[in-house]
Amino acid sequence: MPIGIPKSGKRNCKRRAKYVEIKCPICGKTKEFAPSFYKIHPQIYCSRQCSGIAIRERIEIACVWCGKKISRYKSTIKTKNYCSVLCRSKAQYNPNALKRNREYINKKSIENKNKNIKLYRQKGRERYQKNKENIRIQRKTYNDKNREHVKAYHKKYYETHKDRKTYVQNMWNAKNKSKVKSIKDKYRILHKDEIAVKYNVRKRIQEKGDLTGKQWACIKKTNNYTCLKCHRKEPEIILTIDHIIPIIKGGEHTANNIQPLCRSCNSSKHDKIIDYRQGQTV
Repeated sequence: MPIGIPKSGKRNCKRRAKYVEIKCPICGKTKEFAPSFYKIHPQIYCSRQCSGIAIRERIEIACVWCGKKISRYKSTIKTKNYCSVLCRSKAQYNPNALKRNREYINKKSIENKNKNIKLYRQKGRERYQKNKENIRIQRKTYNDKNREHVKAYHKKYYETHKDRKTYVQNMWNAKNKSKVKSIKDKYRILHKDEIAVKYNVRKRIQEKGDLTGKQWACIKKTNNYTCLKCHRKEPEIILTIDHIIPIIKGGEHTANNIQPLCRSCNSSKHDKIIDYRQGQTV
């Protein structure tokens, strides 16, 4: 016989705590339960049959966010009940939290993009190829609506990324020479009258000027036959006449208003007023 049990064979043990009598909410019967069990399970039933009935019981409640009436099982009811995921997300959305973490989120997204830049570019190209026409229409509509804003943005971007943009443009021009030529030819055909007017004005002003061939040869000789911008010499390059103050802006076709530049430097200067003899902008 095990130790601790008397000869009569019955245990002589008392209950350590007073049992609590609880009434079943379904059938109304009373049953004794230990206080520890009652703390863990606040809703107690007399049998499994009663607990099954309680679980299957549905109650109509209102959504906390939109007020819509919904039916839920009694066991699944919480302090805050929502009719859908959308209502729950709207109720739990905190705009202040987003503002606080905006800088952190932006920083993380930029870091992630820099790590996987090739993947991002490839995905972007694939998306553009799939939705080429839609993207073009969207861009066009946005540009038409916000023309001034787009113009200001492009101007600012060009000023900050001038070197990068010229490098990319030159690379593209070198790869697509035939395309560049066709674009220029198309422009000449479309703007034929404007080009003719500009050329005539320029020609008339040049006729009034007193620059001679000897003076031009002297200017080249004094500058050692070098381009004043890129410092390359003839015969590597062909020097051209550049007007410091352009003729369109009221400049004269005289020896004082002329400097020797190569073709590429002359075209990149465009209609700016830059004196490369002194290395400063007028």
